[in-house]
Amino acid sequence: MTGMDERPVSRAKLGQRGRLIVPAAVQKLARLHEGDQLVIRAVAEGSFVVETVEAVKARMRAAAPAGTWDSAVDAREDAADEAEND
Repeated sequence: MTGMDERPVSRAKLGQRGRLIVPAAVQKLARLHEGDQLVIRAVAEGSFVVETVEAVKARMRAAAPAGTWDSAVDAREDAADEAEND
């Protein structure tokens, strides 16, 4: 991702019912858009990572041994996502 050496540092406050607003500068740099599906995982006490579903899939594909990632997995996941959104 270009421009990541210019990472903005922002503060945010966890709101009611666990809502967190991602600052606009962070959204822009990370190329996040309204409606993007995100995966959130805790990595340590007081720390978590937020990634788009597509970023997680790309990371998993890159980590998988050559020839072991089945494109049918993508098709099944995409179909499940579409069904969930209907």
